[in-house]
Amino acid sequence: MAPGARSRDRRLFVLGGSRNNVGHAPALVYDSIGQTWSQAPNLPPKEGVADVMLNYHRDSPGMALDFRSSILVQFGGSNATSVTNDLTLLIVDGSTGLMNWTYSGSLNSVPPLFAPIVLYIPRNRQTLIMGGCDQMDVGTATPSHCATFDTLYTLSTESVASASANPPFMVNVVANGTLPSPRFLPCAVVLPDSNVFMMGGGNLTSPLADAWILDTQRWTWSKRDIRGLPAGGIMGHNCEMAEHDQILSNDDFMRHPISVIKTANWTWTNKYSVPGLATGVKVGLALSIIVVVGAILAGLWIRRRRIKMALEKTQGKETNTNRSRRSRRSGTNQSRSRDIPDRRHRRQLPDEESSHDAVEMQGFEYHSGERYHNDAPLYSDSMESQEYEHYDPPNYDQHSPHSRHSPGDHAAGSPKRSSSSTIAV
Repeated sequence: MAPGARSRDRRLFVLGGSRNNVGHAPALVYDSIGQTWSQAPNLPPKEGVADVMLNYHRDSPGMALDFRSSILVQFGGSNATSVTNDLTLLIVDGSTGLMNWTYSGSLNSVPPLFAPIVLYIPRNRQTLIMGGCDQMDVGTATPSHCATFDTLYTLSTESVASASANPPFMVNVVANGTLPSPRFLPCAVVLPDSNVFMMGGGNLTSPLADAWILDTQRWTWSKRDIRGLPAGGIMGHNCEMAEHDQILSNDDFMRHPISVIKTANWTWTNKYSVPGLATGVKVGLALSIIVVVGAILAGLWIRRRRIKMALEKTQGKETNTNRSRRSRRSGTNQSRSRDIPDRRHRRQLPDEESSHDAVEMQGFEYHSGERYHNDAPLYSDSMESQEYEHYDPPNYDQHSPHSRHSPGDHAAGSPKRSSSSTIAV
């Protein structure tokens, strides 16, 4: 089985392994832009080994790209005679002409593994090696024993980057929790949170139908239930992380070409959601539009209400002003009415008791029983705002019945002037 890994710029796809058990180049490169295949540079001879077949034959190694150093890590597999713990490092910078192998050797700290799981963990800046099978049946060329998942191996980015001067250094990690059973040919992929998802695979007798999560911070295993996962098990498949939390699987050799695991609800399906706006995003946008439109309508309603209240307030002020003006006019008229005497002459009978010698009777004035015409003006415009006083008749000549008389004349029998002239209006 030939593993594959993509370059950091996602342009190149490197396919590892060997061709017909011969050849110097254990890797082929596919350019996704030019859609062309090319051959990686020849692998340098393995340290201390002169046999060409042992140097270049690699069946089912594990492979992953260290994104920080742009170095492809290839480990394990089997050569012409046995399972190997060989490690080779290839610089992948986006151009096959610049590719270069920086190391080829064996790691004695890691047991030989056939079809191991090799993944790069971005959060830890480490390449993880685990699983695989550590024994092979020479007669059938099939695994006879597989490794457990309680011991893991990590290779740091710094160790990979300096491998040309110093041999890479592996670190053993002890995992805990409920451990997956030993298996080979499962699929494994790094999730967006840098944890590892592993599914399926097979033991020495049958495929497995389970899934697991490895917490790469605590190095703890936990089982992951997936709805719709084929009950018959699955093995020999690959997994790739796609957009919108979807894991793509080729679903081994017997079933659908592509299957999808939706990590939002951990469901197995045969339908892939085309990249675009997710349902949650669409709902969020719809709600946002509704809120914005509602806010605009509410603002318009409040503005209209304020304008209406302002108009009502203005009209109320005008009404109060008009009322105040009418009230002041009415008060002025009432004051004038109180100050202006009634133009009608008040009738007073001759026999009515009066303290005056002169009595008015229908516009005539009587003095001691004789009637005289009252020429006194009753009201004029010039007297409108003045306090009305007793009218002092003008001084007529001696022959006028209203002429003033001296005290002597009065004593001689002239008509006596009233002590107060009463003008009835």
